[in-house]
Amino acid sequence: MIVVSDTSPVLNLARIGRLELLPLLYDEVLIPSAVYEELTASKHDLPPGIDVALASWLTVATATNHKLVQELVDFWIVNIIGRIASMAVPRDDVPR
Repeated sequence: MIVVSDTSPVLNLARIGRLELLPLLYDEVLIPSAVYEELTASKHDLPPGIDVALASWLTVATATNHKLVQELVDFWIVNIIGRIASMAVPRDDVPR
């Protein structure tokens, strides 16, 4: 089975020293190039000896449907604005 992973499973499994679970569970593990960039930028969070770049079972894939990527980005931007605004409402302004 092939799985496409985001940052959290790879990073959190590395943090607890169980990164080897991914290739045991899946025949192929793909991560988008943006996830790879996040993981390599988060290197200070990884335990010593864990180097995502050296994980031969991990394949970095680049999204080729740029229109779909932009549509998804636009969708999330619109939807996240309300969530961010709700977190920014001062507690004193909320009716009780």
